[in-house]
Amino acid sequence: MIKNINTDYFFIAIVFLLLISFGCTKNEPNEIQKDTFVKLFGGAYENLAVDFIKDEESYYLLGNTFNSEEKSNIRLIKTDEFGNRVWEHDFLKDDKQTLGYRIIKLKKQQGIAILGSVETDNDSLFYDVYLLVVDNEGNVLWDKVYNRINNEYGRCIAELEDGGFTLSAVSKSKNQTEIDSLIFFPVDNTGNPKLLYPTIIKGDEIYNICKKQDNKGYYITAKTGSVPEIVILNKEGTKSGILKFSSIQGTIIGLAQDNNSNTYVCGMIDRGENGDNDTFIAKLKNADESIDYDWLKEFGKQGNDKLNNIVVTSNNEILGTGNIENNILQTYNIYVLKTDLNGNVISKSEFGGADNEYGINIIDIDDRFVIEGISCLEKNSMITLLKDNFKTE
Repeated sequence: MIKNINTDYFFIAIVFLLLISFGCTKNEPNEIQKDTFVKLFGGAYENLAVDFIKDEESYYLLGNTFNSEEKSNIRLIKTDEFGNRVWEHDFLKDDKQTLGYRIIKLKKQQGIAILGSVETDNDSLFYDVYLLVVDNEGNVLWDKVYNRINNEYGRCIAELEDGGFTLSAVSKSKNQTEIDSLIFFPVDNTGNPKLLYPTIIKGDEIYNICKKQDNKGYYITAKTGSVPEIVILNKEGTKSGILKFSSIQGTIIGLAQDNNSNTYVCGMIDRGENGDNDTFIAKLKNADESIDYDWLKEFGKQGNDKLNNIVVTSNNEILGTGNIENNILQTYNIYVLKTDLNGNVISKSEFGGADNEYGINIIDIDDRFVIEGISCLEKNSMITLLKDNFKTE
């Protein structure tokens, strides 16, 4: 059943939890905080959540924080397992604007890798792909800037078996006279490109990357115009194919695989059966060969709804998050959806107040979900970490 948190309750709860977080020091959290919490992070202006990971008993939240002049920097926040801030670091490259997009925990070498972009020209606002590696305490180990002709924004990163990385980016012309393109290239474990020339294909946007369960490659969600695509990378991180899903009239954003290597995708359907745009989950027939799906289920209400990310849980369930439009307030709430592997709804919930809230990424921990999202408070927005579960009324 849908759990709606009304405006007063939601923000009273936030204020109460903030008082707990900052008003006193506790050696041991209470029982409520162990199971459920809402934490807000950021500065006095716009703060955007973009990605997060869990490593042992800590969360690492990646966001972009803006100042009064709308200049941005990458912000990395470490919390304990209860969402309490341990530290936070801001990253600027040569005092230039930076934007983060993806974060991964490294297995072949020490630390955490962040992929994003950096402004390399103050006058023309020219951006290049930026790769940053830090240790578990946020200290910079090394970084790389990849200079090319157009504006390039880092989008997806995965660690390769040899300790290197595969990187993807979106290239956009400053004068809009050239067609947007997607860039894919592998680098070694110090960030140096392995190929003289990267793979470049026509395209508008890249969203998420998923490692195949058989460890033989990767899938990346992308789109060209209104056509969703999946770009297939081999295990060396270079492009081996691309499938255009014209059968899905919308945008494929998130994707995941189960233990049997079945591939599931989520996103937004244009002009869905429930409203203007619906969320959806689909099971692909064969993500390496097919341009169709076994099944597709739509979810949502009247308005614009979408799922930004999905995971397959240890219980073989699909868990997703995104945003759903509140038709009364004309705002967006965080949306959480759980289905079985056939797309049948098990539970769904929404969380929100008087302003906009967006679910960005989700993970499953001991049958509870943890979400990184964005909470808008009047003219400000905050990076949000939310832990809860599905409760029936």
